[in-house]
Amino acid sequence: GARVLAGGRRRSDLPGSFFEPTVVVDVDPSTELMQEETFGPVLPIMQVKSPEAAIRIANDCDYGLNASVFAGRPDEARRVARQLVTGGVNINDALVGAGIPALPFGGEKRSGFGRIQGEEGLREFSRSRSIVEDRFPGLPGLAATMFTGSRPSPKLLRRSLGVLYGLGVRNRVRALLGRRSDSRAKHTLRRTPETQ
Repeated sequence: GARVLAGGRRRSDLPGSFFEPTVVVDVDPSTELMQEETFGPVLPIMQVKSPEAAIRIANDCDYGLNASVFAGRPDEARRVARQLVTGGVNINDALVGAGIPALPFGGEKRSGFGRIQGEEGLREFSRSRSIVEDRFPGLPGLAATMFTGSRPSPKLLRRSLGVLYGLGVRNRVRALLGRRSDSRAKHTLRRTPETQ
């Protein structure tokens, strides 16, 4: 039921695989054109009754690499942008976000995983390592109870871990008193010479 408004032909007069930029109107949201990533110069257009309907249709797809929101009012554009399930959203622009090296770029759902660019992109190429040291050597630690067959109670285990390894003094005291840790606690990462 969709109509090709402009383009829609392969350019056999050019070397290689070229396809004319194509505008398609009256597109149904369930069609393959709307449900698959084309990676081609194809722009499907459909009319919707409200921004909420547009958000619902945009999110009703297995892919979510990038989106653009065009609106006259910036607050309305930001409201719509926050509700789209995509790796990035450009407001009143098409793809400027991908060209800013400091911004992470990547998709959601089946549009890939991970990020390139920015701090998150750098982290994709690094590996973290956890090294835990016994804070009270010589005392029977949790390992002794784990491997000897005795079974400490979950509550005791949780309290012991909180006292030994809680983030900050405040959380260790809370664990000693049997209270849950405070999520506002700050943790300082100590860098060793080999991680600097």
